[in-house]
Amino acid sequence: MIPGIEFVAGIACLVLGTLGTFLAVSRGPRAVSATFWIAVLLDLCVLATIFFDWGYKWVHQVAVTTAMGANIWIALPHAGVVMTLLMMVVWGRRTSPWAVVITASQAVSFIPVIVLVGLDTDTSYLSFAPMFGAFASVLAAFLFLPAAAAVIPADGSRWFKVAFGPRVRLISALTDLRETGFATAGPTSVFDSGSASGNIGSVRVRIATSPSILPPAYALRITWSWQERLHPKKVARPGFAPRETMTARRGTTEYRGLSPRGFKVTGESLRSFLTRVSNG
Repeated sequence: MIPGIEFVAGIACLVLGTLGTFLAVSRGPRAVSATFWIAVLLDLCVLATIFFDWGYKWVHQVAVTTAMGANIWIALPHAGVVMTLLMMVVWGRRTSPWAVVITASQAVSFIPVIVLVGLDTDTSYLSFAPMFGAFASVLAAFLFLPAAAAVIPADGSRWFKVAFGPRVRLISALTDLRETGFATAGPTSVFDSGSASGNIGSVRVRIATSPSILPPAYALRITWSWQERLHPKKVARPGFAPRETMTARRGTTEYRGLSPRGFKVTGESLRSFLTRVSNG
């Protein structure tokens, strides 16, 4: 290996994994599916490394041969891959949270495997195959995260409160809009709080809560659209979030609230704000 290449590979995995996770969570179900299948493909590549040469420099040592000998532990990371894939086949994507844990563990397991098996066989295992397996496992663990975040706990359960914390009030406020004829949808991941859309008079109102990437924060976005191209009056910010902006354009008004935790909102205060802007 080129000196320092491990450090570069580690930084690349961190950047790609973090960026891929944030983009998938913010872009919705299709992006989540894409990262999920990329993670599965990476896991399959990790599994394939057991059939490649793990010996360093001039030493030729195929991992599966070593595993069939006295060092079955060299196949420990690959056992994690098999476990993850079997869970996916039997129970589907709802096992994604476990896939994150197992894949992260298999990434860490490469370190003792390389060291301990190397000591026992008096061979260095720092070739491309084990290094690729370790870093591919790290990246796969990141890319399983969006699918794991899309596994929503049952409403009202303890895990639901753990997952959404102070945003439970916002979820409840959006659900309450059904009483005014709005179409509402629950969270699609643990990073958003649901959505809603409907009409107040002749004004179309859309509410979205997909997280903000820059700056990183939970978000509440509301858009009012008038059928006529009127220029609505500016309305005071409601105080739902620590950071709020109101933008009025010809025919539309947009509200954006960002918070690192929750939102100071109730069903009544949200309805009042929506009506106040719509009648503005």
